Amino acid sequence: MTGLPLRYRNVVGAVAIFMLLLYIGYPLILNKLSVSLLRDDNPLKADAIVVLSGNRKGECVQSAIEGYKAGVSDRIFFSGGKRLYREIKYAYAYLRQFEAGGVPVEALVWSDEGPSYGNTNEEIIFRLLKKDSIESVVLLAQPVYTAYEGKVFEELAEREKVNINIMVKPCIATETTLEGWWQHRQSAKLVYYGLTKWLFRWTR
Repeated sequence: MTGLPLRYRNVVGAVAIFMLLLYIGYPLILNKLSVSLLRDDNPLKADAIVVLSGNRKGECVQSAIEGYKAGVSDRIFFSGGKRLYREIKYAYAYLRQFEAGGVPVEALVWSDEGPSYGNTNEEIIFRLLKKDSIESVVLLAQPVYTAYEGKVFEELAEREKVNINIMVKPCIATETTLEGWWQHRQSAKLVYYGLTKWLFRWTR
């Protein structure tokens, strides 16, 4: 490098320092990125607990069962129009899990309506909440979707001019490791999906 002009040596040195800092700091940056997807309002009480469709392993349903038994709410709303396996929709798998978990049918308000263009899972659930004049909800979602889903429901409430308190709680996520998530295949996939949701939202 002694044969290079001074200005080039400065540039090479600056690039080397930048790469070193990037190498040292990238774990912190990536961890901060995953944390930005999280939201936890630590709710204690609400008119209803909400479980959205798409929770394949049933962790959010289990969190709703535990919330019901802990007295967070005596009503659970859920949707599940997508197909879990062949002709079985999420809604019916959820229903069986709730019943097996000791939640009475009369405590459940649900829909097996599938999402479509201009009719999302969030909108399906929100119509049920609005119909029953629910004023506060605990929204259960996979950890990496909590900030996104909370924002979507708050914007729905604003659009529909409905006064409803949206509180978000991450459901149990046995396969999600956010510390060093890029080193774990399942966690990396979930974080990628979480970031993609925000990207699609920003570019709409």
